[in-house]
Amino acid sequence: MLQTATVSRGDILITADGTGNLLPSTEKTVAFLTTGTVTEVNVKIGDRVQAGDVLAKMNTVDLDAAVREATYTLEQARLALQKAQRKAEDGTDLTIAAQNLENARLGIVSAQGNYSSTQLTDITAQLQNAKFWDDFWQSELGDAWLALDKNPNSDNAQIRYNDMGTRAAEAMPII
Repeated sequence: MLQTATVSRGDILITADGTGNLLPSTEKTVAFLTTGTVTEVNVKIGDRVQAGDVLAKMNTVDLDAAVREATYTLEQARLALQKAQRKAEDGTDLTIAAQNLENARLGIVSAQGNYSSTQLTDITAQLQNAKFWDDFWQSELGDAWLALDKNPNSDNAQIRYNDMGTRAAEAMPII
């Protein structure tokens, strides 16, 4: 028996069934650079993330305290250096105070580095932070230091240097 049908245009629907395992195209392992307690997880398994997304946060109370302590130590060393500059007779006190100032500055850099490592950000933010401090020390604070070094008994130079040091502590970027 012969069957006939009318020709028409349309979509042909084809489906396929199957079983198997799906794997992500890219998988990355992430970790904090310091130990601590995770306080917040902003993603869950299967979420799509991009560079710069904050995936998790850590408790930074101890790191905040370390940054404050390092800032205080820097200010104490700065004051000791200023005192030594005024009283320097043979240069010994000045050398010790300058080394203490450098050690305190390195302490702040280290504390900021530890603080920064708790955040999962890209390296650009950390480089910008380092550039900020380099530029600041090389320009405003450095100029104030040179002016005070040139004339340690000048009240104006002392006030400007203290103001620059205070501004540095207040402007300290925390990532």
